[in-house]
Amino acid sequence: FELADCYTDMERFEDAMAVLERMEIPYDKEVKAGMIHVVCLLSLERFQEAADVIPHYEEVLAAHPEEDQKKYRTKLLYMNAGACASLGLHEEERRMLHQIIDDVDPEFALAGAMLAKCFHEDGYYQKALEYAERAIEGDKESFEAHFEAGRALYELGDSNGAIAYLTEARE
Repeated sequence: FELADCYTDMERFEDAMAVLERMEIPYDKEVKAGMIHVVCLLSLERFQEAADVIPHYEEVLAAHPEEDQKKYRTKLLYMNAGACASLGLHEEERRMLHQIIDDVDPEFALAGAMLAKCFHEDGYYQKALEYAERAIEGDKESFEAHFEAGRALYELGDSNGAIAYLTEARE
């Protein structure tokens, strides 16, 4: 498991997948190895495979109450949202991001920033700003949240506010 994790850190995703497949304990029964599996699939742009296996790992996680449920559930939902975004399944992406924010981890700034980006892309700039600012409350140093707040304010006609947020994002 540690070797697969190291390969993932070095962005050697094919090597990490090969190690997972040679593990004595089937990796699809382990939460941490499953997370590495999903990261590898997403990094190798095998989005459909990732979207297909994530529900399985959610079941594995539910069967392991000793694991940090909130942390892993948040990561699984976030990775699944990313896979859905890559597949063009934007409603499913938004549903998962809302699930993170509303049910699992309201302070997970990346989910709020990603949801702000979704609203921005749909032209709902005020809603984008609300989610970006909510994400900033959860993580004052989130580049993504500051960036999305700046973009939303720009579209809403507040250039000075946009510059302030974008400057904070850059720092």
